[in-house]
Amino acid sequence: MTLLYFFAPWCTVCHLSIENLNDVRALYSPDEVQILIVALDYKSVAEVEEFLSEHKLNYPVLLGNYQWQDVYKIQAFPSYYI
Repeated sequence: MTLLYFFAPWCTVCHLSIENLNDVRALYSPDEVQILIVALDYKSVAEVEEFLSEHKLNYPVLLGNYQWQDVYKIQAFPSYYI
C-alpha cells in the first residue's frame, strides 16, 4: 500500500499534522506501507526544504505542480491518499 501526503509549505495544519506520518511508520513496516510526501503550491524548492527541515522525517519528497493537484483533485491541505 502507498500513502501520499499532499502539503503546502505555508499550510499551518500541514505543519501540525505531517509528523503523524511517523505514527503510521510505527504501526506498519516499509514493506507494508510506502509513504511519499508531495509538495504542492510552493514558490521555490528552498521553501519546501525549509518546511521539511523543521520536521524530522525520512520519506521521499516529490515536487508536484498544479497538474498533480488537478489529477488528485486536491482542494485543501493537507490531503492524504491511500
